[in-house]
Amino acid sequence: MKKIICTLLLLSNFSYAQTEGDLKSKALNGDYQAQRNLAYGYATGDQKIKKNHSLACSWYLLILRSDSPKINSSDIGNVATYCDPFKPDFGFDERLIAERQANELYRNIYLKR
Repeated sequence: MKKIICTLLLLSNFSYAQTEGDLKSKALNGDYQAQRNLAYGYATGDQKIKKNHSLACSWYLLILRSDSPKINSSDIGNVATYCDPFKPDFGFDERLIAERQANELYRNIYLKR
């Protein structure tokens, strides 16, 4: 039983510790979970991804625009949290940049299919 638990823990950590390139490749192919993980990585500087507020917001906005059946209230909350132009470290200019990036991502991922 201990071996099974240890194996499961190792596998879950392995899948979690994907590189930015791995996540981005999957995210650009419309993978909802990869998009969430990539956005979270940009938002927190986690998963070997350099923190980038604008890109985090872009990916969170894209998720809502994707119309995925997996979208839930936490995705809406992520946009409210990470795309708020009234935050001290994220202003209106960055929000506009994020909107443009999200629109471009949407066109490249969902309109070219």
